[in-house]
Amino acid sequence: MPDLTGQSLAIERRIGNRYGEVHALNILAEGQRGRGRTVEALAAHREALELAREIGHREDEARALDGIARIQYDGGDRAAAGRHWRQALDLYTELKMAQADEVRARLETG
Repeated sequence: MPDLTGQSLAIERRIGNRYGEVHALNILAEGQRGRGRTVEALAAHREALELAREIGHREDEARALDGIARIQYDGGDRAAAGRHWRQALDLYTELKMAQADEVRARLETG
């Protein structure tokens, strides 16, 4: 099975579509996390976070923060996860996105 997300990321980089690149990085990270590749997932989310902040893409910034927090939480670093989730919650709330409720619930139970 071909790595479509990796191919998409390569194409977005080649054509200079930074919005597509940050989105592809978050999708790639989520897939890696789902396969238990947490080191790679964390690196991809961090790269997405940096790029999202650089280009001002707040939705993907929140998505990267949420992804980082999930990896940290699963790894036992509850304090760091909480810090990242609070940042994600602020963004999702500001953007009036439904993900705010999901993150709020994680903070309440975590």
